[in-house]
Amino acid sequence: MFRNSQQATFQRISVWVSASPVRAYGLAVLITLTAYLVRVGLAHSLDARPTFSIFSFGVLATAVLCGVRPAILAMVLSAVVVNVFILEPTGTLSFNPRDLVDIVLFVIIASGMIGLARLATAAAEHAETALVRQRQLGDRLQAEEATQRAILATIPDAMVVIDAKGVIQSFSSAAETLFGYAAAEVCGKNVKMLMPQPFREEHDGYIERFRRTGEARIIGRGRRVTALKKDGTTFPMDLAVGEANVAGSRTFVGFIRDLTAKLESERHLQSLQSELLHASRLNAMGEMSAALAHELNQPLTAIANYAKAARRTLSLGAEKIEDAQSMMDKTAAQAIRAGEIIKRLREFVEHREVTRTIETPAKVVEEAMALGVVDAAESGVRVKTQFDDATPQIYIDKVQIQQVLVNLMRNAIEAMQSVEVRDLSITVSLAEGNAAEIAICDTGPGLAPEVAGRLFQPFVTTKKSGMGVGLSICQSILQAHNGRIWVTTNAGAGITFHVSLPAAGTEA
Repeated sequence: MFRNSQQATFQRISVWVSASPVRAYGLAVLITLTAYLVRVGLAHSLDARPTFSIFSFGVLATAVLCGVRPAILAMVLSAVVVNVFILEPTGTLSFNPRDLVDIVLFVIIASGMIGLARLATAAAEHAETALVRQRQLGDRLQAEEATQRAILATIPDAMVVIDAKGVIQSFSSAAETLFGYAAAEVCGKNVKMLMPQPFREEHDGYIERFRRTGEARIIGRGRRVTALKKDGTTFPMDLAVGEANVAGSRTFVGFIRDLTAKLESERHLQSLQSELLHASRLNAMGEMSAALAHELNQPLTAIANYAKAARRTLSLGAEKIEDAQSMMDKTAAQAIRAGEIIKRLREFVEHREVTRTIETPAKVVEEAMALGVVDAAESGVRVKTQFDDATPQIYIDKVQIQQVLVNLMRNAIEAMQSVEVRDLSITVSLAEGNAAEIAICDTGPGLAPEVAGRLFQPFVTTKKSGMGVGLSICQSILQAHNGRIWVTTNAGAGITFHVSLPAAGTEA
């Protein structure tokens, strides 16, 4: 305690002196004067020889308290005082060779003491600075540890820290809640205990390969994997791993997000979307029921006529068997035609899971036309097609894309009922970026400016009885296929809807 008190007193004096150069030089003079008074007081018991020892201590004290320059002043003043008042007390400077040698030795010794004092002071200051920095570093480390504990306790995503061997170093509170383990149960154990088979057995091999080759397959990237809880149940999770290298030691930090609720929500949303698309197709079939009835009536009427003709032919005798067989072949062809119409109708309206396959765009358009332009002739619409053989194949849900095309074809035919020239052009071509583009061009009245900018928004329609959801559904379907839909105004009359779909293999 006494030593600490001395250090505190010394520090207060140093601070007081360093605040002003006048104080430093004044203290140097005061110390020199004090040394002189001490020497005078001891004059009866000392000869002139040990005089410099007293003044040397004064110079040392000045160097420690005031610094180098005040100490040099104290050294010079001491040499003058000793020469004038002690060695040869004549009141004037003495140039006695013996005295000059003593003074030179004093200056040399005092200079050395000043240097040593300066070094000692610098060392003390350095030690004090190092101690302050150490304390600051300790405080910072404590603050960082407290911050880390707070993060581990409050971060919404689970966080697991492992070393280069896969051993768990820390386990956040969210991880405890998610996996059902307490941190004490998992820390010090291999992280593979949180993985189901076969990933558990493969994990050590992944770490060993990374340590050997440095090739990162998951670090710095997000990845969807399956995890294992304490109760043995598994769940899907999104895993992001970061790497830290401290003093040559690798540490890996994994952030884990449970995807169970998200995937369930996606499945529910997909189910609702599927229901909406199904309802939309049923609505389209209701609107086309009269046209479909007419389309089916043609092969059914032909079947009846051919069957009656074949019966009459057979009644004429055996020589007419070949004619009857020809009529029966035509009857079968018409039955197949009717069956194809019903098949396409059933595929279009049935409620089913989303299934994507690689398809040829021209074929998809031709099948959609069987429903989309079924009543074109009766409506006075001339249909023209142009298919480019260079168009790439596409990876799609065929029924959904045909739903889009049927909707656009039906809209075009309906829009042209108010004009005299009714031409519907359907083209399939290679678009920029190796995509397939399907264009449906009509000669209708076009779009009003106030509708054009909002055409694909829900509940925006140009029809008197329309709900305004058809084009919005079309856009959603195409966006799910990484495609797009847009509309342009023709130079002459009408508008053109463009549908673009990426080539198979490039849709991701």
